[in-house]
Amino acid sequence: MNIIMNLRRIVISTKINLLVISVALVSLLALLPFQASAEQSKTFGEHTIHYNAFRADTLTPEIARLHGIVRSSHRIVINVTVIKKGSEGEMGSAVEADIWGIATNLNGQNKSLHFFPLREEGTVYYIDQLRITDKERLNFKIFIDLQPFSTNITQVGKIDKQIVEINFSQQFFTD
Repeated sequence: MNIIMNLRRIVISTKINLLVISVALVSLLALLPFQASAEQSKTFGEHTIHYNAFRADTLTPEIARLHGIVRSSHRIVINVTVIKKGSEGEMGSAVEADIWGIATNLNGQNKSLHFFPLREEGTVYYIDQLRITDKERLNFKIFIDLQPFSTNITQVGKIDKQIVEINFSQQFFTD
């Protein structure tokens, strides 16, 4: 009788463990699409550009206040970070860049982007804010000068710059 009771406990315990694992896997899989769209990146040589855009009201009031960001469901924050590849075995680090761009809605209206740096604990983020309307789709064209302080002159009167372009599109909802 004891053996049968022990076997039942083992079977029940195994079923519960499998159920917990199944629920955890389903939850993880459900989050994957959000994680994939939350941040995007592109690599240009030794630089990787991380970029995303999100509603400003998703920031905590403390973070928004600290960085002078207006929290609103009708405003978005565009965030860009430039990471330069580290030497072998070392992590990369955020580097300075000049970043500007344009956001265009489906009516062809352009909104200029003028990114400003936020420096925190050895890293630098570049952000800008825009007003949005509900269901507005914006096409972003962002330019990044990877050598903002370069004075390398390759020809008479020509300064050698390394400017890369990132394009992405995103729809925003205010409610």
